[in-house]
Amino acid sequence: MKNRVNQILLAAFFLTAALYVYFLLVWIEGIPRPFYDPNDPFRFYELWVYLGVGFHVVPCFCLQLLVCRMAKSPWVRLIPVFLLLGLASWFTMGLFTATGWDNLGWGLLLLLCAAPAAGYALAWAVYGIQRLRQHINQ
Repeated sequence: MKNRVNQILLAAFFLTAALYVYFLLVWIEGIPRPFYDPNDPFRFYELWVYLGVGFHVVPCFCLQLLVCRMAKSPWVRLIPVFLLLGLASWFTMGLFTATGWDNLGWGLLLLLCAAPAAGYALAWAVYGIQRLRQHINQ
């Protein structure tokens, strides 16, 4: 059963990562959006913006949960978190050292680091609850 769940997590990671790349390209490049109507009172076109900014919480959740389930060492489980922290520090340093309109670009890149952090935190919570249930059932 454990191997099957790992396969499902891996497939979900690749599928949602591919969807995120599509959503991000739609958001950045302005690829023609389906259901785009600026006069729409429900504003479905804003959904593409929200998906471009925050959808990568799902692939990051799947990746971190897969790493937590497969790795035996606690340090290996923290590798994605350390990579994200390094990337966020690089973007923060760029935000504070850039001048002019470059600050906006670094700020947007820093904003894109919030969703993976939420996905990693959620995966750690799910993994902790799963481990706690295993210890209670023993």
